[in-house]
Amino acid sequence: MALVSNITAQDALLPLYNASSGIDNPAALTGQPEAWSVEIQNAARWSGVNTGFSTQAFTARLRVRPAGVEAHIGLRLVEDRLGPGLSHRSYGVQAAVEQRINHETVVGAGVQLGAARWAWDFANLSWGSQYGATGYDPAAATGEDETLLKGSSLYPDWALGIALVHGIFSTEAALHHGLQSAGLFEARADSIRFRLHQGVEIELPIGPPHAAFGTLALWQRGDFQGGWRHIEVGAEMRHTFGHNSQYTSNSRSNELGIGLAYQSVGVLRPILSWRGYGGWSVRLGPAISAGASGASQGWALAIGYAPTAGLVNYPTR
Repeated sequence: MALVSNITAQDALLPLYNASSGIDNPAALTGQPEAWSVEIQNAARWSGVNTGFSTQAFTARLRVRPAGVEAHIGLRLVEDRLGPGLSHRSYGVQAAVEQRINHETVVGAGVQLGAARWAWDFANLSWGSQYGATGYDPAAATGEDETLLKGSSLYPDWALGIALVHGIFSTEAALHHGLQSAGLFEARADSIRFRLHQGVEIELPIGPPHAAFGTLALWQRGDFQGGWRHIEVGAEMRHTFGHNSQYTSNSRSNELGIGLAYQSVGVLRPILSWRGYGGWSVRLGPAISAGASGASQGWALAIGYAPTAGLVNYPTR
């Protein structure tokens, strides 16, 4: 007999973190110099299992100026496939406003409105009632209600966020809300409906300020929902070479990075990154799991594009 209970509203957590992310916080759309940007991510987990787990995400951002206000609109699509027959999808539109306090300081606030959906199809799984004297018979009745084996549950999902960028330092926080209340996943009265996200990052120059070899990025992020928590700390060395034209606003530089991130689930992830001509970027890395679970073994890949032509209101990188 199938039994699922007390499902909480945790969102998919992608392992490739590059400063603030619109996946985690709608306010992270602010403080970015490019007029628009897009990014796709793919992360594989339990890669040694037959079907494994995988997460895909797409985010997009566009700078707008309604009535002279510096603002951004965004789109967030995430699909989290949790093995055979079960997936969680979330869809959201985002809006954020920012205010420049001085040359180095930008504050932002954002909101995300959307929906999330569990979908399940357990019809192809094997059940105890399908095993008999002659062995396993996939055509035999499962003994379960057909409406339980296949269906979906749709519920509203929203988030509020704030962000601050001050020179080499940035911090952000967001509150996510989601509640499953239909179909297979019935929310209990004591279910935790809110998830708190927070993040901090600092970028330090390597070498003298007038001739820095590159930067050292240090970050920490956390997600908390009731007694559940997920913490990540990481460091990445980035070296920039080539030339930035401050007059044509067209980047001709490349940036290479190598880093390491540790997640509280026992995962160590080496990271390689590149940001190049015109605004393309790539980040990738395997996961090395501690202990016997191997819960996050598998590769992750993020590809982004943020055209550097026409940088707005910020010094050219």
